[in-house]
Amino acid sequence: MLAGCIMIGATVLPWLNDPLGEAYSAWELPINIGWQVYSSIFNYGLLCLCCAVLCFVIAYGRWKPSLSKEAANIMGSLFTEVGGIRGKRFTVLAGVLCTAPVLLFLWQYLFADVHTMDVLAQHRAQILLIQQHLGYSLDDPLVTIQPFEVHTSTFLTRLELLTDQVAFGLIFPLVSAGLLIGQRRSFLAALVIPAKERRRHLWFPGIALCVCILGIVLGRAPAAMLCEYQANEELAAGNYVSALSWLDTALVLNPALNQVPYFHVERGQAWYFLHPGMQSDDSHVYLASLYRAKGDYLDSYQELLAVSHEQRTSPWMIDELSITLERLAESALQSSLPTPGADQAASALPWLQTLVQVDASNVYGQYIVGQIWYDLRNFEACIVQMARVVQLNPNADVQSSGYTYMALSMAGLGNAVDERRLLLKAIELDPYYRNNTAREALSGLH
Repeated sequence: MLAGCIMIGATVLPWLNDPLGEAYSAWELPINIGWQVYSSIFNYGLLCLCCAVLCFVIAYGRWKPSLSKEAANIMGSLFTEVGGIRGKRFTVLAGVLCTAPVLLFLWQYLFADVHTMDVLAQHRAQILLIQQHLGYSLDDPLVTIQPFEVHTSTFLTRLELLTDQVAFGLIFPLVSAGLLIGQRRSFLAALVIPAKERRRHLWFPGIALCVCILGIVLGRAPAAMLCEYQANEELAAGNYVSALSWLDTALVLNPALNQVPYFHVERGQAWYFLHPGMQSDDSHVYLASLYRAKGDYLDSYQELLAVSHEQRTSPWMIDELSITLERLAESALQSSLPTPGADQAASALPWLQTLVQVDASNVYGQYIVGQIWYDLRNFEACIVQMARVVQLNPNADVQSSGYTYMALSMAGLGNAVDERRLLLKAIELDPYYRNNTAREALSGLH
């Protein structure tokens, strides 16, 4: 009963933290096995709930002394005859099943759902860039990553990102599994079926077939990762025809690869050297990444503009444009951090405005535009911009900074009442006393 209650608790607790501040519970995380056909109905909350129901059924079946004779006979038959697994063995099996949501979660985000991991990486880069402009330091994350070094093109980088973003709700199914498996001293002995019962279990071939099918379904995404790894080896060796073949195989095994930028960069590299006189969208993306790696951000942006208009609206292309525009804006502001001057702000503002047009949800672009408007003493525009930042980003530190800029802008407009109200909101969102600007402004020292 306790194990079942813990599994129900796991459904409402956060499992994944978005770098921008939003926390997702098990009910908000759909199960995606890489087939590109999934529904929000089938999520980790539903899977945990099924495990909880199984725990309650076992507890009900073991509660025979208080049942009627007919009910006891039914439940006793269920747990002694189904598969030849008796009560305690069935409990251990239920414990193993309670670990399935956690294992499936890790498998999905490390192997299959590369698009969601890429979105998390983009959000992580945005929040790291914003933190450089806050004017005060925050606590270091578990795994320290530089803003423009955040990517998910390898298994190790996905593991590092996921390590920082998983929430404590993921522990609860493991606790439930430990309680159930702990009912038996010997885990292996609980799963071994006595010889006298084996003849009655003709359903073993069916289970073996199901396990094989499950292995094939779940093995597609890791196989795609291995194919992509082999394609990178072929690219490094200059075998571009073979590399394209491996990349095509990887795409068949995991269609989600078509939604991430690094896959198109790899295809573009092979295409560029195989057909130097015939440029494709992927080859333009490859050249853009090459220019960006060398610090030539303007040429990188020009290459991305050469991509067809249809591709420019794709999520992976928006990511590439955003990274390049962020680089252009940061290079313009680099000499004036943490507070840009008027000349640097004037040169960075067009890139940031273009960034916001390309991706209206880019919190970094919205935040820096608002900061620049304040430095240029355009207080009305700063208030409007920071209001968008507060609306887009639930992160408490960013919201505190946004309210601070709105309050200072109100002060610049001579509105002391709204200034104080906004400063109090900024301080309320800063319980660890990092935002000294808001406190100094509220005390009259700013």
